[in-house]
Amino acid sequence: MLLGSNLFQPPKGFLGFALVECGAARSTGCASRLIEDERCRVQALQQCDHERFCLPPWAHLRVLENAIVKAVEAGAEGLTSSGSCARLASGRGQECLRLLTSYAQQHLQDGEWRRILRLAIVKGDEGPICAILQVCPKLLLQSRSAGMGWFGDSKATRKAKSLRQDLRGKHFIVTGANTGLGYVTARELAKMGAKVTLACRSAERGQQAIDKMKAEALEKPVKEGVDLLDGLTEVDVRLEVLDLGSLQSVVAFAQRFKASGTKVDVLVNNAGIFGVPNRRETADGLEMQIGVNHFGGHLLTRLMEPSMNDGGRVLFLSSLAHSRPPGMPKTTWDWDNVNFDKPKTYDRLSAYCRSKLANIWDAKEFAKRLAARSINTYAVQPGLVKTEIHRGIGGGKLMMPIVNAGYVALGWVWLKGPLDGALTTVRCAVDPSLAGPELSGKYWGNMKEETPSELALDPANPPRLWEVTESVLEEKLGKRVDDVVP
Repeated sequence: MLLGSNLFQPPKGFLGFALVECGAARSTGCASRLIEDERCRVQALQQCDHERFCLPPWAHLRVLENAIVKAVEAGAEGLTSSGSCARLASGRGQECLRLLTSYAQQHLQDGEWRRILRLAIVKGDEGPICAILQVCPKLLLQSRSAGMGWFGDSKATRKAKSLRQDLRGKHFIVTGANTGLGYVTARELAKMGAKVTLACRSAERGQQAIDKMKAEALEKPVKEGVDLLDGLTEVDVRLEVLDLGSLQSVVAFAQRFKASGTKVDVLVNNAGIFGVPNRRETADGLEMQIGVNHFGGHLLTRLMEPSMNDGGRVLFLSSLAHSRPPGMPKTTWDWDNVNFDKPKTYDRLSAYCRSKLANIWDAKEFAKRLAARSINTYAVQPGLVKTEIHRGIGGGKLMMPIVNAGYVALGWVWLKGPLDGALTTVRCAVDPSLAGPELSGKYWGNMKEETPSELALDPANPPRLWEVTESVLEEKLGKRVDDVVP
C-alpha cells in the first residue's frame, strides 16, 4: 500500500498532501473510487477510507470534498510526462517543487513519487504548485512544536492580562479597526480606559464594530483579553471614516483632527490589504497593496504629526512576509518599479511582501525624524493570523476552492487567533518599558524584539524609501507633504 496511516501524518502538509494523495490514489488502483472519465465525483471523499488518506479527524468533509475534487481535476489537466515536471516547476514553483520532492522522497520510491508528482503539478497563472504551497510550503512540512514565528507562540494569550494598565486620559487611533487585528487591538485598549478612534473605510461596518465592542467589554466574565478597567461602565470609542486607498481621504482625516484640536498619543497603522489577484490601482493610480499598506499609512503618519503628543508612539503593522516565507525566494526591491508599472512584473505576493518591507523601513526612518519629540516607532509582525485580510489569497478558478479550504483547515491547528496576533501590537502601544529611544524603529513579533530580514536591516534603504515616497506623494497631491495640512 502506497500511503499507510504512518505517512504524511496531519497536520504536516495536510492540504498539500491531500492533493498529492489524490494523485497517489489514482496511480495505485483507487481511481475507480475517485475518478470516472477523468472527473471526480462530488461524493468521492465520503466513499474513501479516511485512515488511508490520512485526513485529520477535525476536517470538515464538505469543504474537503470540493477541494479534493478540484485538486484531482487540476491534476488531470496538468498531467504530463515525468521529463516535463521539472520544467513546469519554474520560478516560485521550482522552490516549492524542491521542498515537496525532498520530503516525499524520504517516504516514497522514485517511481511512486514521479506518478504522484504528475498529478500534483498544476498549470495555471498561479504557478505549478497550488497557491497554499506557494505561500508556505516548508511550514506545512514542519511540526507545530518547532515554534516557528509564522504560527507564533500558543502561550501568548496567557500574557494578555499582564499588559493591563490604566490608560484613561490617553487617545489612540487604530486604522482598519472594524475587523480582525485592528478590532481586537482597539477593543483591548478601550477596555483599559483609553479613548480609541476607530479609523475605518466603511462607516456602516465601523459602527457595527463599535456596537459589538461595547457589548463585549461589558461581558462578565470576558470571553477573551483583559477585563474592563475597574470603575468603568463602558468603553470610550468613536468612529472616523478613513480610506487609505484615497490620499484625499487621508488628508481630510488629518484636517478634521487638526481643526478639532484633538491630541493623539498613539497611532496604530494597522489597516492593510493582501493578495489582490490582478494589478489594481488606488484612486490615485498607485498599485493597490503598496498604495494602501505603505503610501496611505506614510501620509497619515506625516499629517498626524502635529496632532500627536510628545512622547507618543507610532506603530506600523508589518509581516513575516516581508522576507517571504521560509523556503521561498527572498523578497527583492526594484527601485525603478516600486509601483509595479512595468508590464508583466506584477505578482500579488511580491507586491504584498514589498509593502510589508516598506513598513519596516518606514518605522526606522520615522524613528530618526521623530526622535526630537521622543515619539517612538515600532514595526510589528503579528504572525499568521485567522483574519479577513487573507480573503484575497484566492487563486485561479481551479485553485480558489483548494486554497480557501486549505486556509480554513490550517486555521484549526496552525494559525493564531486575532487576540494572539494583536498582543504584540498592544504591548508596543502601551508597555512603559518600551519607551526608551534605543527601542524606537525596532521590529517586534511574539511580544518581543525580533530580527527582520537582511534586506530590511540595510541602513541605506529607509532614507531612500523616504525620498521616493515623499516624491510620489508630492506628485499625486500637487504639493509637498509638509504643505498639505497648513
